[in-house]
Amino acid sequence: MKSFFRQVFAMIRENKLFSAVYIVGTAVAIAFTMVMVIAYYVKIAPVYPETNRMRTMYLGTAVYVDTVHFGSSGSGFSPDALNEWGYHLKNAEVVSGSVGNMGMIRTEGDIHDYLVKQIYTDVNFFKVYPFRFKEGRPFTQEEFDGAAHVAVISDEQARKTYGSDKGIVGRTLFLNADTMRIVGVVESASPYTYRSYAQVYTPYSLWMYWPQMGRLYAGNLSITMVLPDANGEQALREEIEDVVRRHNLQNGEWRLKLNGQPVSHV
Repeated sequence: MKSFFRQVFAMIRENKLFSAVYIVGTAVAIAFTMVMVIAYYVKIAPVYPETNRMRTMYLGTAVYVDTVHFGSSGSGFSPDALNEWGYHLKNAEVVSGSVGNMGMIRTEGDIHDYLVKQIYTDVNFFKVYPFRFKEGRPFTQEEFDGAAHVAVISDEQARKTYGSDKGIVGRTLFLNADTMRIVGVVESASPYTYRSYAQVYTPYSLWMYWPQMGRLYAGNLSITMVLPDANGEQALREEIEDVVRRHNLQNGEWRLKLNGQPVSHV
């Protein structure tokens, strides 16, 4: 064994340039592979706060096809879709709707706004994604129903805005020209958990940009559903297919299509 290693080191000394290229090349390849593995692990594995990923399914796009003029349009889903059947799905443990947005915020005394990632959502969002609250609480159903100007922010954003993530609840934040009251501070997630990651979370009852398409279920929301267990995927698909079938029987020339949705996280 010793003679083997002596021979190896002798060859390295004799061919320093090629040996350096081989060693560095191998190290870079291994490092790159590890970076990719870690990145995909964070995107796919059940990590905070997306700990329910293996039981989570998504509806992102509602496609309406005009059977008379052969046109089509795509969008997200409306609050009507959630209120009429989304929240009542028998094969889902919890259902949430949300829409991502880029918001402009500033605090009292500031004269400059700056950009943040914002999610408009409902109270179930914090059940789908069990955030760890460092202070305060999620907004309540009463606050959501009343379109209260309340917000939950990340501790990362709290430190950036106020210099601390303590004593933040009850303070005022100016968001997109609205005055918001902070009710909770959550432990920040990774940007790789892009479905749940934001600096600011607010009720989607404050969202004012619902498209007027004349189609009941067309809107801006994506719908997230958590299954009671990992084996309930097919039952949920069949239930949603039945919703689409009944909807299409009542809606004239426009036909709703989901194109293989809902999809699992993987």
